[in-house]
Amino acid sequence: MKHRYIAIILVCLLSVIVFIPIVAQYLDRVNIQTTGQIESIGLKVYGDSNLTNELTEINWGVRNPGSVMPVTMYIYNDGTEPIHCTIETSEWIPTNADEVMSITWNYDGTIIMPQGVEQVIVSLVVSPLISGITNFSFVITIVGA
Repeated sequence: MKHRYIAIILVCLLSVIVFIPIVAQYLDRVNIQTTGQIESIGLKVYGDSNLTNELTEINWGVRNPGSVMPVTMYIYNDGTEPIHCTIETSEWIPTNADEVMSITWNYDGTIIMPQGVEQVIVSLVVSPLISGITNFSFVITIVGA
């Protein structure tokens, strides 16, 4: 009976020794605050389907490592020719932030006719391996051509 208690105590101690470093690495992580400036060329970008809230910036809020934050946007072709869109990012601060974060979107290349609107979802993806970055900013450029 005494050996059983010793075995249980040893298992408990081993569990603590193994799990403390694992838990500690997650407690060391910090939330990340950011905004992203939006530039649009040859189109307009709105935050609502009624096209009343033109987007010039996204406040991504506080993001955690490993998070994905989707934002719905409405791309409006205010020109006279059909367009398709491209997206790119630039001016990352700090300059290495784009190594642990990225922007994705679900735009499939659909041609947007003059006065037409296309709903897209743009997502900020934060790597679970991010460290040392607590604030960052960048520019999103959406081009219609």
